[in-house]
Amino acid sequence: MALAYQNNAKEQALYRLIKGFLFIPVCIALLGAVLAPITLFIDDNELLAKVFDSLRYNTLSVEGARSVLSTIAGAMMSVISLVYSLTLVVFTLAAGNIAPRLLETFASNRTTQITIGLLGATFLYALLVLFVVEDGKEVRFSVGVSIFLAAASFFWLVYFVNDVAGRIRVDAEIGRIQTSLRQSIDALLAHEPPEKLSDRQEIPDLPVTKVHGKRSGYVTAIDIDYLIETAKHYDGFIEVLVTPGAFVIEGMPIAEVRCQENGCDTDPVLLAFQFAKARAPEGDIQFSVHLLVEIGLRRCLPASMIPTRQSARSTTCRRVLRVSCNAVRQVPFYAMRMALRVCGWI
Repeated sequence: MALAYQNNAKEQALYRLIKGFLFIPVCIALLGAVLAPITLFIDDNELLAKVFDSLRYNTLSVEGARSVLSTIAGAMMSVISLVYSLTLVVFTLAAGNIAPRLLETFASNRTTQITIGLLGATFLYALLVLFVVEDGKEVRFSVGVSIFLAAASFFWLVYFVNDVAGRIRVDAEIGRIQTSLRQSIDALLAHEPPEKLSDRQEIPDLPVTKVHGKRSGYVTAIDIDYLIETAKHYDGFIEVLVTPGAFVIEGMPIAEVRCQENGCDTDPVLLAFQFAKARAPEGDIQFSVHLLVEIGLRRCLPASMIPTRQSARSTTCRRVLRVSCNAVRQVPFYAMRMALRVCGWI
């Protein structure tokens, strides 16, 4: 999953729910647990007995079924440990060689999530079928499904290794971030109309009540739809003073409410702001810009000491800075000046 800006608060909440190695892997693994009773029901009622007989798949001993299922279950646990270990190694390489902010994309990588979930589903399925295997019980279809899941897990594991090998290349990550940033800008411009010069003149001249933040942290999301409904309820105007990605100190003004009553209740306005200890890409469009600048800085610094990499260093710096400038014009001046100085251009 690429870094993606979400304009809607519900989309932001859904994005935060499905990223990481918890929700999607657990859901896929539970599908394996649900599949086991279904296949056992098919075996108990001999719904596919004629199909197996026509394929000369007549019998399966209890010892053979237990051996196959136990082998698959043990192998899946070993492979899951390998996948987690490989993922942590990639995290370490990405944080040290590319940029620590890039861990957001690796933690939300859909390929890794599906890999862990598929391996977990195969393990739970084999374990549950193995639990009910007994003498005289028909399990031909259940064992066949376990073999199919094991084969699918193997081929998906090969794809996972190939995907991980490609994600640690700097140029490939810059391309992904550039594409995601352009899509985020297009989505933002599509939902937000351009500001007119006369918009400021239409702000009503009403008593102003400041809304102060109740906690310190980064603003990760602002529910614009909720603020609009709240402004309609006040029959007034709400002006937001901070942007997503800004760091707010407790007690700092974050919005101004203009309503008919002086000193109106501002607690409902606070519900539209979400705070976190770290910046998040789903509500902060500048996250990708800072990430590109950080990649350029970390890429250029060590390369400046190696003469044989001067050409690669210059190419990477130019590409990162060009992508940043073309994507968003309001790049922090200090960051761009630092990047230019590191690259040897000022």
